[in-house]
Amino acid sequence: MSKHSKPTTQGTRTPQEVLEWLEYNGISVAQWAREHGFSVGLTRSVLRGRPGRRGMSHNIAVALGIKRGVPTALPGRSDADLCASRGQLNSAAQRARRQAGNVQSGAAHTQQEAA
Repeated sequence: MSKHSKPTTQGTRTPQEVLEWLEYNGISVAQWAREHGFSVGLTRSVLRGRPGRRGMSHNIAVALGIKRGVPTALPGRSDADLCASRGQLNSAAQRARRQAGNVQSGAAHTQQEAA
């Protein structure tokens, strides 16, 4: 594919097809979003037709099969950091941060005891 050629949509699903698939499998949009570490509101926005051109909306569209592509990562920032900066930190990301904090504080505590 040349640099300027338009990507094909072959093999992708429409937002309506994704919603039907979720309903058929008994999965809510919120449950899917949380299980995949995405903001529930942004996931609903993508399913309502928000273009997933870049960032988290792009990653959601790719994960849902609405768009072909590769998930992106912002250099030096985790998805949790990006969501937190937008006030969209979901419960899965909150748990991951707490666990990381517990591991770090536990290591620091062990080092202090050794000294």
